[in-house]
Amino acid sequence: EMNSSAVECLVLKDESWRETFYTPVSEIAHHLVGGYLIFLTCFGMVGNGLSLFLFLSTKALQTPENVLLFNQSVIDTLMMFFGQPYFAVASFYSNFHFDCNWIGPLLTFGGIGSIVNLAMIGYDRFVMICFPAESFWIRSMSRSLRLVAFVWTYAIVIAALPSVAGVGSFMPHALQTSCTFDLFTQTAQNRTYILTLYFAGFIYPFCFLVFCYVSIVQYISVRNKMHAHKVALRSAATVAASASRLEDPNSRPSLISAGETNGREKASAAEKKERQILRVSMMCVAAFLVT
Repeated sequence: EMNSSAVECLVLKDESWRETFYTPVSEIAHHLVGGYLIFLTCFGMVGNGLSLFLFLSTKALQTPENVLLFNQSVIDTLMMFFGQPYFAVASFYSNFHFDCNWIGPLLTFGGIGSIVNLAMIGYDRFVMICFPAESFWIRSMSRSLRLVAFVWTYAIVIAALPSVAGVGSFMPHALQTSCTFDLFTQTAQNRTYILTLYFAGFIYPFCFLVFCYVSIVQYISVRNKMHAHKVALRSAATVAASASRLEDPNSRPSLISAGETNGREKASAAEKKERQILRVSMMCVAAFLVT
């Protein structure tokens, strides 16, 4: 049996709209979704819990670069704890018995916080890789914590608009097993909130995220071409020097200084570390888009 708010919304719509959004679903389908949500919750709690444990227990991992990744695990854990179990129970009962007025904002916070945090991870990688000289001076724990504070403030403000400012509202989803924002009420406040969720909660962070990673890929591509060109020039110079030494029996092969070798090794190690963090960041983005 549907909640009263959903029934009131249905009265306002014609028959075709009702058939489109409220087609009955079999109990077997609901139970399959509930089982999948339980598996997803357990798998996500183990993975995110392991990430949180490693970060908190390993001092070497508590770096400014990993703070945003830690925050991503925190947000995902909150989503797993406050969202998925309720949906799983609702799927097994084929009805949502919980209050969307407090679950809806929590889900909104989790969704927006996740994509905005991913955007900040992309921005952090963009600065560190594309502007390495400048990033050396701004790389600090306080900067990373400010980015985390921005993520939480941004998500909380948007999620709290219905409760605090009365802009928009939440209602049961069409399948009656979860919550969503109100799609039916034709008021200026409600439409404003839907547009806010669409643009501020997805389009802007996603476009910023794409811009950062596209810029990183372009920068790495250009840098690799320049590096290949330098290697080719160095090889040509080495061949020329070798040929001149062969012609002069009194010449001695020049040795590369230990300082230069160490400098190259450190630069290579730093670049390898940046690429590893970039891979982890892109995996987080891919996981968000898939889910």
